[in-house]
Amino acid sequence: MAEANEKQTSTTGSFQNYLFRAEVGSSAAGSPTIQLISTNHARSPAAERNLAACVYEVAAALERGSETARWPISVDAQGGRIVVELSVDDSRQMAEALIEQVLAELNIPTTNAK
Repeated sequence: MAEANEKQTSTTGSFQNYLFRAEVGSSAAGSPTIQLISTNHARSPAAERNLAACVYEVAAALERGSETARWPISVDAQGGRIVVELSVDDSRQMAEALIEQVLAELNIPTTNAK
């Protein structure tokens, strides 16, 4: 069973976030990035595991959402960073809209929403 503050509901199976917020930014190449940051300043023994679980949950939702665009999604689970890698021909606006939608669906607040 997942941690008490971050859980999947038994009836719906949906992810519920209470531990992290997101900062949306850009990589050096201009691709959208998500940095997950703990909202709990007290370090728990399971902090790294909870961060990795949240990173992979967000990345999986981005993968499902980008099915038609087929953007590569790169993750750094230990660092809490996700990059939606765009080519020159890809729409940054579409990627940012998907990121906004995924974070809202997973109840992950953003500190610098656009």
